[in-house]
Amino acid sequence: MPDVLVVTSESHPIDIETFADELGDPYTISQLELPPGTLHVHADDELTAALEGKDAVFLRAGEMTETVIDAAHDLQVIAVHGSGYDHIDVTAATRNGVVVTHNPEGPGPAVVEHTVAMLTVLLREFPERFERTARGEWSRDPAPELSQQTVGVVGLGFVGSRVARTVSEAYGADVIGYDPYVAGTLDSDIWPRVSRDEMEAAGVELVGKDELFRRSDLVTLHTPLTDRTENMVGEVELDALAGGYLVNTGRGGCVDEDALVAALDSGQLERAALDVLAEEPPASDHPLVGHPRVYLTPHVASATDGYPPRAANAAAEKIDTVLSGGRPDTVVNPDV
Repeated sequence: MPDVLVVTSESHPIDIETFADELGDPYTISQLELPPGTLHVHADDELTAALEGKDAVFLRAGEMTETVIDAAHDLQVIAVHGSGYDHIDVTAATRNGVVVTHNPEGPGPAVVEHTVAMLTVLLREFPERFERTARGEWSRDPAPELSQQTVGVVGLGFVGSRVARTVSEAYGADVIGYDPYVAGTLDSDIWPRVSRDEMEAAGVELVGKDELFRRSDLVTLHTPLTDRTENMVGEVELDALAGGYLVNTGRGGCVDEDALVAALDSGQLERAALDVLAEEPPASDHPLVGHPRVYLTPHVASATDGYPPRAANAAAEKIDTVLSGGRPDTVVNPDV
């Protein structure tokens, strides 16, 4: 009888009822709750003990380190609740023959909504307009239209491709995209999941990263955090985006935060809208918290009532597929 562990926390809950209903017989499910606050809860001892004899883990909070994975001798699949998998040692999983599958379709629709809202908020400066109106001011100063902007989308996966389509097709903005897998300049066993033809048919022009930052009025980031993408947006990119706007609903570590603070302080960058930071939750004196040019939300782009059941259903399907000898369509270590 396959045994599945669900790892959750108060701040990162899982819809266990939906997961159990979708998984069904003959599976048994046990739970481990970790301390709240971040996905990156380091709990080697707790995870090692809880994973003994488990065939699969449905993971939201908790770091699956090399130590944990090496000790989980029965483990066959790690199903990540969301899209990001930087809290999984994928190299250790691959060495141990453990399939790692992520879940961009879980948080994806909510993150698309949040991103497009941030793009609009940046241009219309809604928080400041709300405050001025509440103070009795009746200012009707015009704001830029999204339809008149060039929007650069970095990463054309599940979320990025949908943001690009929405901004292009629904708003009529000029959209350019950077994704070396979609463009065909990099090869991968798992990317791209959207074709170049699809993007071009949606009005998205594929360009290099340097050109994207140089031509864009607004740039929005939708890449996982990997060795290739860590600090991929730094001083050079922000200088090229002079006078523009940056949105990040992906992973905080993709942006050099020191360079971002410097660009905002100098006025080189007009504003940034961020849902993620490199360290979460941030220290109270973090320079981006309360910055007058930053709209910051606490990693809630996916925090909707639709996300947990969507993620639970998808994860159950992926676990069942692996344990039945199949391959899900969102494996991140296909060498297994």
